[in-house]
Amino acid sequence: MFYNLLVYTNVKLPPVLNFLANRPVLCYNIPMILKRLKFNLEIFTQKTNRRLKNTPLFLAFAALAFAAGCNAEFYAQFKFPEWPVSGQESNPDLMIKLGVKRPGYAIGSITAQDVTNTFNRVSVYTKNQSASVVNPPGGLGVIRLGDYVNLKSLYVSEYNGNGGAVSVTNTNAGSEKLRVMVVAINPYFGKNGNGMATPHIIFHFKSYPGDSRINQVDNNAGGYAASEMRIYLSGNYWKGLKDAGVPDGVVWAISRRVANGGSGVTGADTIQDKLWLPTELEMFENGNYSTSYESRGNQGYFAYYETNAERKKIPNWYWLATPSKYNNERFCLVGLNGDIHANQNSNFSGGVAPAFCVK
Repeated sequence: MFYNLLVYTNVKLPPVLNFLANRPVLCYNIPMILKRLKFNLEIFTQKTNRRLKNTPLFLAFAALAFAAGCNAEFYAQFKFPEWPVSGQESNPDLMIKLGVKRPGYAIGSITAQDVTNTFNRVSVYTKNQSASVVNPPGGLGVIRLGDYVNLKSLYVSEYNGNGGAVSVTNTNAGSEKLRVMVVAINPYFGKNGNGMATPHIIFHFKSYPGDSRINQVDNNAGGYAASEMRIYLSGNYWKGLKDAGVPDGVVWAISRRVANGGSGVTGADTIQDKLWLPTELEMFENGNYSTSYESRGNQGYFAYYETNAERKKIPNWYWLATPSKYNNERFCLVGLNGDIHANQNSNFSGGVAPAFCVK
């Protein structure tokens, strides 16, 4: 509980405690403790120009690290790479905990094969924090919110005349249309039967490359689970992403809960898709249009999206999977300013920014 308290509160800690709170990985086991304490203490002394070895502070550091690490061993194993990384021992960027947001770092280039290789390494990263695996030449370092992979191209055929055809080639390295970004880390731990044994990373399109409708008819009956959009994303769109290099084998069809209607809702469906639209509560910390069947208890939260500015996507508004609780026609959407709305009928063509989960 000590580690969770440090990480999940906004209490500002003294520098030494903050330094320690970011490194519960020190305490996997007794042999690793001395190795990791020595390395971290050396980095600390380099920054402060103090000699702290064999002092009461060193002993306090060791004891506190042990207390934090014993509670958080598994969590830390996912969140931190093996230290030191050869040639990067003093790189401050690699010393920041996974999950801290940054403007964005390309963890893969835009060739299709490199996209495949990158996601395969991301998958290994979630399972094993060995430096030899995580940090090969040109490797990943520490993955954080806002990091991204640029796809080279994406071709998706439309489904049932829905206008969802996509044909985009990434000729500009700075383009966001084909950029998939890390927006959450382990948001579904302990929810919907996903357990605590599968570390995972959620990727979401930074902008969106095409438009489509939710349903052919203007109705939200059955919710997202029964929608035309779900068939389109799981079929044609997912095929397009696989052709673009996203490897099927590392993408997890995570269990998620979606309401089965708007004002006529009677419950929620558990769905397991490899590609999907996020819900209102995945994109926003609090819900305005969600029914009680989509609640914080069964919804993961995409921690990257703290502000409306971060939720804005080019070029326009885009659909979410949540039916509006106020009527039987509409689904939620994220507006031009990144705020929540439910003001378009479900048979209207809007932006499609799907997400997927890598384990």
